[in-house]
Amino acid sequence: MSDIAEAEDLREITERLDWAAVERQLDEEGFAATGPLLSAEQCREVVEIFDDGTRYRSTIAMARHAFGEGRYRYFDDPLPELVQQLREGLYPPLASIANRWADRLGERAFPATLPALLEECAKVGQHKPTPLVLRYGGRGLHRRGERVHRAAPAAAVATDGGPPASG
Repeated sequence: MSDIAEAEDLREITERLDWAAVERQLDEEGFAATGPLLSAEQCREVVEIFDDGTRYRSTIAMARHAFGEGRYRYFDDPLPELVQQLREGLYPPLASIANRWADRLGERAFPATLPALLEECAKVGQHKPTPLVLRYGGRGLHRRGERVHRAAPAAAVATDGGPPASG
């Protein structure tokens, strides 16, 4: 397996996304699909590192919390380069979209940059990384009840024998 850190610069890929279309779909549907962000090889690498417990700070069994079937794992520092690049590339445009929503709802705005957000988090004692990866159980079921969550990027990686894809 090649090192995940040798990934193509994903910040450039995120810059080429049609962010106006993403925002329209979020406004109309409550979610947005970007299409593939990761190559098939990058998807395979994400699947392969899931079982490397040294890369994670915490693992959550979803059924234990009535979240569905499967588990999710929070990455530990240092983040894999691929994850860091996605985080850096996706945060500014998503923060901009979230801030337009916050303005409409009369809520506080998010910092415009990821470093500013991380600094704000550190001031209140949040120093652990929050990117995570999920592996669903047999039926791919995920439940969060009636809870409402702020926007968060998610990537889907196929592991059912078909070609890996993300979006």
